[in-house]
Amino acid sequence: MVRVELEHKSTMSTAQQVACFLQRLCLLHQLDPKGFKLPYPKNLIASRLGMKPETFSRALADLKHHGIHVKNMQVSFSNPAETYDFVCEHCSISDECPTHKSLSNSGK
Repeated sequence: MVRVELEHKSTMSTAQQVACFLQRLCLLHQLDPKGFKLPYPKNLIASRLGMKPETFSRALADLKHHGIHVKNMQVSFSNPAETYDFVCEHCSISDECPTHKSLSNSGK
């Protein structure tokens, strides 16, 4: 997992890193992508991703253009296929990624 995050930092935008994290979160905790509450505080997620809280907040705002909507602690994926394209199609190690494989097999 750490190797994946290091790769993401060097090849993906901040918004893509956050979107990937949210996708993994859905799969890991079996959350409904149509709507779920973040299981961790935003500042903790930002820290986990190696970002300042302000950077994380800006990335969340950018995600609405890619099918992810965040209001307070509520997250919803309005267009999972668009999000998948935004994240996985730009990931240099998607072939090795369990999240990518799971999303590919489920039809995004």
